[in-house]
Amino acid sequence: MTDQAAPGTADRLEKQSHDDLLQTTRRLLADVQALSTRIAAAQEIAIAINRSLDLDEILQIVGREAKWLLDFNHCSVCLCQKDGPDRFVTLFGPAVGREALVVNDSDPLAIAIRTRQPQLIQPAGKASTEKTSAYTAQLIIPLESEDEVLGTINFAQGGPRPYNQEDLRVSYFLALQLAGAIRNAKRFREVNEVYAQLEQAYGDLRQAEKLRDDLTHMVVHDLRNPLTVMLGSLELIGHFLNQGQKRDSKLSDLIVRSRHAGRRMMGLIEDMLRVSQFESGELRVSLAAVSLQELLAERVQDYLFQAEKEGKSFAFQCPADLPAVTADAHLVERVVDNLVENAFKFTEQGGRIELRVEAKEAAFYVTVSDDGQGIPPEQQERIFQKFAQVTDTEGRPLRGGTGLGLTFCQIVVEAHNGRIWAESTPGRGSAFTFTLPVVGLV
Repeated sequence: MTDQAAPGTADRLEKQSHDDLLQTTRRLLADVQALSTRIAAAQEIAIAINRSLDLDEILQIVGREAKWLLDFNHCSVCLCQKDGPDRFVTLFGPAVGREALVVNDSDPLAIAIRTRQPQLIQPAGKASTEKTSAYTAQLIIPLESEDEVLGTINFAQGGPRPYNQEDLRVSYFLALQLAGAIRNAKRFREVNEVYAQLEQAYGDLRQAEKLRDDLTHMVVHDLRNPLTVMLGSLELIGHFLNQGQKRDSKLSDLIVRSRHAGRRMMGLIEDMLRVSQFESGELRVSLAAVSLQELLAERVQDYLFQAEKEGKSFAFQCPADLPAVTADAHLVERVVDNLVENAFKFTEQGGRIELRVEAKEAAFYVTVSDDGQGIPPEQQERIFQKFAQVTDTEGRPLRGGTGLGLTFCQIVVEAHNGRIWAESTPGRGSAFTFTLPVVGLV
């Protein structure tokens, strides 16, 4: 005899199976929807914290919004400090210390930082005699960015509910976003600190420059007055000697040399003063029609005298029919003086210095050349900089001076809408050329 199911049993089994499947499907959908909600909340938190570069504000956002992600009674961060103990900050719940999360004398925060692995601590069983913290379940997630652990974010609760893998995944996603935001905030703070240091250094530099300029003004004025008296006295003595019936050639020669040295010293003082005045905008060029031939012919006599005394030769070439140029005669004269004096300094005995004036391309070209030791290529770009000097291989200046002469020349030439440059070959000499537009200043 064959067993047969009671009438309706198959229908009941089929209906129960269908109900179980429907219930399971609803539960899965609810779980998916809950997870989707948590992920969306985590993304909103990520957007919020990445909008800020202030670390305290970032931590406040996490403490305020993280409740949307998972249940906890306590939320905190532990931030690693390179120059001191770790910084522990409670973001939610009663303010406690790091020791509140210690379990069985083991520090899960230190373990997470050392191993770079999340620490999932679940409630102990009822029969357990283990000594746990005040919180029965904990999630400790390392904050890692650019292969560096910046600290941990910590969640804990005191109830019996354990944390699951979804809690771990969501909190790990938040930890990734928080680590990036902390990294950006630290970099922003470091940049601000560097900027503040640079600003302070710049302020100190400006103050030092002001003190130096004030000292320069004081020294220049204090030196110029007695030097003017000395030069005037030498002029007067020379005049009396020339008027006398018996002329002492040696004494006259000494006076001429003293006058020449005095004029050079006065020129250096004037350079220091005028560079400072140009930089502060206090000095303006005084324009007038100038004949370069007449202007330079007067100075050539001093150059010839210097060449004779130093055993060097000096040549002057200038067309006789040059038109006048609109310029500041005194400043242009000082530019030529500086260039010629440099040529003398860097030319050995028996060498040759040449001053040449040409008119071409609607401009005057004034060139001072020598056959001296020349300028190393690596130093040619900086010789017009303030206080720059040509140095030897050990960095020592080859000749004495203030390092302002060429700076002064460049300032004056550019004030006349001209330009100045150098061409030099080590061992074969140098040539400095500057231009003055025929039409004068615009």
